[in-house]
Amino acid sequence: MRRILVVVLTIGLLAGAAFGQAVELTPQRRAAVIESAIRLLNENYVFPETAKKMEADVRARAARGEYEKIADPAAFARTLTEHLLAICKDKHLRVVFESAGIPRRAPGGEPTAEERERQRERMAARNFGFEKLERLSGNIGYIDLRGFLPADLGRETVAAAMGFVANTDALIFDLRQNGGGDPAMVALISSYLFDKRTHLNDIYERPTNRTEEYWTLSEVAGRRFGGLKPVYVLTSRRTFSAGEEFTYNLKNLKRATIVGETTGGGAHPVNLHRIDDHFGIGVPFARAINPITKTNWEGTGVAPDIDAPAAQALKLAHLDAVKRLLLGVSDKARATELQATADSLQRELAEMKGGAQAAPAPAAASEIELPKTAAGKVFGEFIAAFNTGRLDALKKFHREHGGNEENAEQDVQAFGQVGELRLHSVTTSSETAIEVLAQSKKSGRWLNFGIEITPAPPHALTDIRVRPAKGPNEKPENGKETAAPKPPASEAELVRETGALIDKHVAEDAFSGVVLLAKEGRPVLGRATGMADRQSGTPNRLDTKFNLGSINKIFTKIAILQLVEAGKLSLDDKLGKHLPDYPNKQAADKVTIRHLVDMQSGIGDFFGPKFRETPKEKIRSINDYLPLFAAEPLAFEPGTKKAYSNGGYVVLGAIIEKLAGKSYYDYVRERIFQPAGMTDTESYLSDAKTPNLAEGYMKSDAGARVSNRPTRPARGSSAGGGYSTAPDMVKFALALQSGKLLNAENTRSMIGGGIGIAGGAPGISAILEIEPSKGGILVVLSNYDPPSAENLGMEIRRVLGW
Repeated sequence: MRRILVVVLTIGLLAGAAFGQAVELTPQRRAAVIESAIRLLNENYVFPETAKKMEADVRARAARGEYEKIADPAAFARTLTEHLLAICKDKHLRVVFESAGIPRRAPGGEPTAEERERQRERMAARNFGFEKLERLSGNIGYIDLRGFLPADLGRETVAAAMGFVANTDALIFDLRQNGGGDPAMVALISSYLFDKRTHLNDIYERPTNRTEEYWTLSEVAGRRFGGLKPVYVLTSRRTFSAGEEFTYNLKNLKRATIVGETTGGGAHPVNLHRIDDHFGIGVPFARAINPITKTNWEGTGVAPDIDAPAAQALKLAHLDAVKRLLLGVSDKARATELQATADSLQRELAEMKGGAQAAPAPAAASEIELPKTAAGKVFGEFIAAFNTGRLDALKKFHREHGGNEENAEQDVQAFGQVGELRLHSVTTSSETAIEVLAQSKKSGRWLNFGIEITPAPPHALTDIRVRPAKGPNEKPENGKETAAPKPPASEAELVRETGALIDKHVAEDAFSGVVLLAKEGRPVLGRATGMADRQSGTPNRLDTKFNLGSINKIFTKIAILQLVEAGKLSLDDKLGKHLPDYPNKQAADKVTIRHLVDMQSGIGDFFGPKFRETPKEKIRSINDYLPLFAAEPLAFEPGTKKAYSNGGYVVLGAIIEKLAGKSYYDYVRERIFQPAGMTDTESYLSDAKTPNLAEGYMKSDAGARVSNRPTRPARGSSAGGGYSTAPDMVKFALALQSGKLLNAENTRSMIGGGIGIAGGAPGISAILEIEPSKGGILVVLSNYDPPSAENLGMEIRRVLGW
C-alpha cells in the first residue's frame, strides 16, 4: 500500500533510537550528495521546470565554492535545503542527514513483515495520532489528533474514537499540533462525517503521470457522526500537510467551520530517497488537486473561517458550537444548560484576552456587538442604512463600498417586505462573510441575514442571503416559555391548523396563492386564496399557473445531469469546450460545468443596467439573455468561493441547447415535464394569452400592490421565470423521487435527506419542500413579493414537525 507522509514524520519513523557514529564530509561525498540530489529532483519533483531551476542554482553555487568550507554534514544538509527552497518555496522539500543511518528501501516500497510490525508497535504507542478524546460541556465532542497515521493500521482506533463522539451534538477536531500523514487516513476519518459518498481530494503523481482520487468510504466500522451536525477544525501555523488537507477538504465542502490561524502551507506529498548511508532527500513528487477549487493550499495555507490566536481557538469553537445549538433547542432544561455553558465560555475567553468582556446580548436586546472584522464592519453599516428604508441612504452605502447604486432599489423593496430588522446574534463569521439571526419588527418573523464582501477595500457586497429561520427559545412578554409545536394528531387537525395559518397571512395581506401538501403521493391539503388577476376579478385556483422564479434552476440542473448520464458532457468540462465563442475568454478557459452548477463560476447576474435598459419584450430566448452579462469580467477566480449566479444558469441553458440540438424550452418539456406528467408547466411568453395564469403583484414605493409586468422578460430562462401549478410540482417531486428523471446515483445525490428550494422576484414567491423521511411534499406558490411563500411555508413546516 502506498503511503505519503511528511518528511519530518517519515524520518522519525525510519530513524533508529541508537546514537549515530561520526560521519566525515569529504569533498567526494559532498559532490556525490549534490549530484544525487539534482538527479532525484529532475526525476521526481512535481514541477520539472522548477527542478531544472534548482539544478542551475545549486551548480552555480558549487562552482563558486559555497559548499567547500562546510565540514559538518548536518550543516551541509541544512544549507543545501535552504538553497533549494529559495527557488521552489516547497515546504516539504528537505535534504536530510541521519547519523544513525538511513535504511535501504526504495521510495514508497513495501516494508518487510518485521519492519511493518515494528511500525505498527510505534503507531500503537502513539495511539495512531489520537492524543485525547473528550466530551465537553454542552455535549460537544472533542478529538485532539496529532497525526494522520497509516489508515490500514489504525482502523480500529478510528472506529473507537468516532464511536466515542457519535452521540455528541457537535464535534471539534483539534489539529493545532498535527504535522500531517496519510491521505488514506484523511479519507477514513472524513468518511464518518458524511452521509453519502463524497469526493474529497485528488493527488497527481509526476513519476507515474497518474491521478488518484480520494473519496469517503461507503462502509465504515462502527457508527458515523453523520453529515448534519456541526463540525469544527482548530488550526495553527503548525498544522501542516495532511492536517491541512483534512481542513481544506472540509472547508470547501462546507462541512466544517475552521477556527484558529492560517496553516503552514504544504500541499505536495513527499517521498524520502536514500542518497547514501547517511544522506537522503525528501522530494515532493505529487500535488493535491481539490475537486472543487481545482487547486490546493501550497504556499498559502488554509485560512480559517474564524481568525483567532491558536491558544483561543478551542474556546471560540466551543462557544460557537453552543450558540448554534441554542438556536434550535426547544427543551427548557437543555436551553438553560447551553446558556450557562455559553456564559462560562464567554467569561473564560474574556480572561484569555486579558480584559473584561461583556456577556452575550440577551435575547430581547435590539443591538448586538458585531465582530471586528471587515465583514462585521460592512454588515453594521449596511444594516444601519437598510433600517432607514431610505433610497438615498442605501445608495450612499453602495457608492461608498464600490458597489452598484442601483442595487439600493432592491434593498428598498426588501425593506418594504420585512421592515426594520432587530439583530439577535451572530451565527457565522469570517473576515469576508457574516450571517446574523435577525427578527423583523414588522412581522415578528425570524430570518438568517448574511452578506459576503470582497477581500480588498472598499469591500463591496458580493452576495446577500436572506432566508427564513427558527427563532431562539425566548420568553415572550407574559414570561411563559414557548413550547415547540406538536405535529397534528389527525389530518383534520392538520387542515384546521394550516387553514388558520393561511387565513392569518391573508388577513395581513401577506399571501395570495396556493398551498398544496401531499403525503405518500396523496393530496392531504389544498387551498387557494387571493386573486390571480385583479383587473378581471379572477381568483386563484388550485390549478392556477404561477411564476416559479428560480425554482426553474432545478430543472436545468437535472437536464445537465441527464446529459452527463448520456455521455454528452462531463461536469469537469470547461465552458469553452461547448461554447467556444463565449465572449469572456477567461470564463471560457477556467469555468467548468461543475462551477456553473454549484454557483462557483464567478459569473454574475443579468439583472444589471443592461437588463433595465433593454425592452423586456425583446428578451425571449436564452441567447437574448447572454449579451446582458456574458462579456463582464468574473467576480472571482472560479472555484474559490460561492455566490448566487443567475448568469451561470443561463450559460447552462445555452450549453443544453448546444448539446441537445434544440431549444432549452423544448428539451425540458420533452425530457422532464412530459415524463413527469406535468401538463401545465412551461416558460410561457408574456404576450401570449395563456389561460389560468396568475399575474404578479409587487408593492410600490407608496405601499400599493401593482402589476410586476414591467419587470418581467417576455420569457423566462434556464435561470428562472417559468410557470407551473401546485399539482404539477407534486408530480415533479414524485417523478424525481421515483427515478424517472435521473439514474439512482444522481437521484440520491439530488434528493439527499430532502429538498428545499425557493424562487422569488417582485410579485413572485414560490417554494417546493420534499421530505422523504416524512413521505411529504409541500408546495406554496404566491403572486406576491417574497418572502410571502417562504414565510407561510416555514410556519406550515413547524405545524408538520418537519
